[in-house]
Amino acid sequence: MRKFGLQLGTGFWALMIGAGMAGASGVVETSVGTLQITPVAEGLVEPWAIGFLPQGAFLVTERDGQLKHFTGPLAAPQLVTGLPELEVDGQGGLLDVLIPQDFATTREVWLTYSKPQAGGSGTAIGKGTLSADGSTLEGFTQLFEMPPGSSGGRHFGARWWKLRMARSS
Repeated sequence: MRKFGLQLGTGFWALMIGAGMAGASGVVETSVGTLQITPVAEGLVEPWAIGFLPQGAFLVTERDGQLKHFTGPLAAPQLVTGLPELEVDGQGGLLDVLIPQDFATTREVWLTYSKPQAGGSGTAIGKGTLSADGSTLEGFTQLFEMPPGSSGGRHFGARWWKLRMARSS
């Protein structure tokens, strides 16, 4: 039996569990082989993304604007404060999260989200520093904002992708 340990796979199953499969565990047959499902989070409402931290901790974004910090599988979540102003409407809200490879030294957390704008809302990107106790995103800075915004709460395309950059010597 294959243990599905890829970040995307683990995140997917964690989010599925939080989105209504709480307590579900077992084995699932898929086109890529047999997968073992193990619950890692419970009580989530519209989870959108998961970011993995050192020592088994992780962050989960919920579309309604909450960022939750889990110290490990099935740990009680801690609500993270210090988020930017969000526009929670339709598909918009708190979207993706990225934990950079140098998180252990920088503690940076990058977010995508929909923000209020004149005439509606639009997708934005920003970053902040997660406090040592994991309770606050400090010094959050917006780095990008989609111009112009739109109304209707639809089509907030925002997904992070990690690229490995070649270093020159």
